[in-house]
Formats: sequence, structure tokens, C-alpha cells
Amino acid sequence: MNDNFDYGKSAELYSGTDAVRRGFLRHLRFSSSAKAIQFAIEELPQELLANVTLVVNRQTFRAVANIGLYMAAAYPLSRTCC
Repeated sequence: MNDNFDYGKSAELYSGTDAVRRGFLRHLRFSSSAKAIQFAIEELPQELLANVTLVVNRQTFRAVANIGLYMAAAYPLSRTCC
């Protein structure tokens, strides 16, 4: 995991076509990457998470990385999942 990850940077989430078909938005913007990660992990159905991409400062993180970023000791928000 990237130890230098900045949870305060703005972020975008992109979902796969399955998420769009199930009524979730294809593209969402967040004021912080922590909030984007929290939304992905806590709000999206788990079966859709595999197709979600987090983009922070032109860096791309796939769903597996999102879970790692959520579980990292440096994650600044309260967790309600996992």
C-alpha cells in the first residue's frame, strides 16, 4: 500500500456498467479521497465494488486497493464496515 497516500485530496469514483444498470451513478466526485473510499466500501453493493475505480490526482486505484486504503491505519474517518 502507498504509505504516502493523501486522504485529503479530492477524488473521483468511476463505476463499471453493472453499477450503471443497477441505478448507481457512473461517475461521482468527492471533496476528499477518504469520503470517496468510504462511499465505495460502505454504500455500494459488494458485488459492484470489483468494478469501481478511484482516481486521485491522476493516480488510479482499483477496488482491491480501495479496500486496502479503507483498512489502513492512516484512514481518517470512522469505519462502519469490515
